[in-house]
Amino acid sequence: RFGVTFTVEGDDIWTASQGNGYGGESLLTSYNSAARETSTIPSAPDDWRAIVAIVTEEAIRAGLGPVVLDHESESYLRDESWQKDTRERFGTDDPDQFWSWSGFAYGDSQWLSISLSDARRDASGEAVREAKKFDSQGQSISVFYGATTVQADSRIEFAEKIKPFIGLTPPPSTTSD
Repeated sequence: RFGVTFTVEGDDIWTASQGNGYGGESLLTSYNSAARETSTIPSAPDDWRAIVAIVTEEAIRAGLGPVVLDHESESYLRDESWQKDTRERFGTDDPDQFWSWSGFAYGDSQWLSISLSDARRDASGEAVREAKKFDSQGQSISVFYGATTVQADSRIEFAEKIKPFIGLTPPPSTTSD
């Protein structure tokens, strides 16, 4: 619909990592796909909303929830400091004037990330200068997918080890692994 082409950077299509979020070993493995990225993006805010709607539709079809943009998330709306930082970064409170949007869709143990960026929309010119440092035009749509799973040969062990914890509320994780 928008005449964009997605490409994948690098040879590693999937990156695996293990961790349990508490700093210890885990039978869980998280996989993140390489980002699919365009080198162009339409500039109109209505087009950006349409892109997010299309990705949301596909995410829901694949069993995830809707894409929630950072600047529309409950966390953002409750966090005055985050709002202030965003206002300073973009010079406005109006998301239609932002030069970058990002968000996630979640479902069980899987997620999808989307970022839309158009450095040309940054009135200060800083985004264009930053993009040039990375030999980029600063115009892209980027999407990646991730999931956490138990390896097939570890399923029985996992099922046994998780039994004592079923029904308990987990404490907050201490790391982002």
